[in-house]
This record gives sequence, structure tokens and C-alpha cells, in this order.
Amino acid sequence: MDGKEVLYLLAEHEKVIGDFYRALSRCFSDQRQFWESISNEEYVHRDEVLSLLKPLESGTIRFTGRFNEKAITSSVNFIKARTADAAAGTIQPMEAFATAASIEASLLESKGFDAFSGSADELRRVKDKLLRETRLHRNMIMTEKERAGLK
Repeated sequence: MDGKEVLYLLAEHEKVIGDFYRALSRCFSDQRQFWESISNEEYVHRDEVLSLLKPLESGTIRFTGRFNEKAITSSVNFIKARTADAAAGTIQPMEAFATAASIEASLLESKGFDAFSGSADELRRVKDKLLRETRLHRNMIMTEKERAGLK
């Protein structure tokens, strides 16, 4: 897998997370605005990841080869399955919050962007933004769970 393919896979990962949150917004009307909001942010994350294609192609960033394709692909497939559950209306609120929190935690642990190095400001900006917003999403999910009265 080359750097371009990795960026496309990371972008797909962000998109399927957004799709999952969008499906949850349709399941849980009490949290509709919350899930739609973070869904939209995940779609922005997808675009941020894709913004790294240009610096990769110009050589200002490079693919290091340190990337766990299997882990990201497994995560994509897991999230797609949970999205199907949400679309079918078979996911419970506690499951939704637990899955969302797990997704955000795994993003923090995966360090997918360690697959790239270089001096491009764009790489640092994207890495910092996604890390900051992923932490924020994890905290928002826990806060919303408590607000919903779930322990």
C-alpha cells in the first residue's frame, strides 16, 4: 500500500464514522442535533485528510511505511456494520454511545498519521486538528451520554 492509498483509506475511515453518527441522528431524535453536528465534523476530517494528497504528491511529506492497514480496514468494516444496525433501528442508546466512544478512543490510539513524515505545515496542521477534535468528540460523547441519563 502506498501513501496515496493510505490517505484514501484514512479518509474513508473518517467518512464511515460520519455515516455512523448520521445514522444515529436518525435513530435518536432526542440527540439528533448532537449526532448531526459531530457527523458533519467527521466529514470535514475526511476533507482534511484528503488535503494531504497535494503535499504527498509534491514530496513535502512522505509515506514512512509504518501503517497498520489491517487495523484500519477492520475498523471501517466494524463501523459499517454498526451503521447498518443503526439504520435498521436495532441499536440501543447505550450501545450507540459506547460504540462512538470506542471509535474515538481507537482513533487516538491508532496514530494513523505516523505513517507520514515531512516538513509540510499542512501535515502538522491536519495531525494537530484531528487529534484535538478527536479528544473533543470523545469528551462530547461522554457528556451527551450523561445528559441522556445513561451510565
